[in-house]
Amino acid sequence: MKKTSVRIMALLLIFSLLFCFVACGKSTEEPNETKHQTETERMVWIVTTGEKYHKRASCSNMKYPRQVTISEAERKGYEPCKKCY
Repeated sequence: MKKTSVRIMALLLIFSLLFCFVACGKSTEEPNETKHQTETERMVWIVTTGEKYHKRASCSNMKYPRQVTISEAERKGYEPCKKCY
């Protein structure tokens, strides 16, 4: 009987900790901040030898494109492709 109550207490403790982690991880951002973040974090395609970023990996027959955020591409000096944008 004592082992059962210890197991129940351990399970309750685990569930309480899980609930705490889930509750603490919820975002408290304002809707406008979330919208702004979504706009700047849109994903685009680049290649290391190029100067433009693209909406589609198939644009301009890119070889070995990789996906990055639009803000990262702009920070690295990439500009929008005239065909895509």
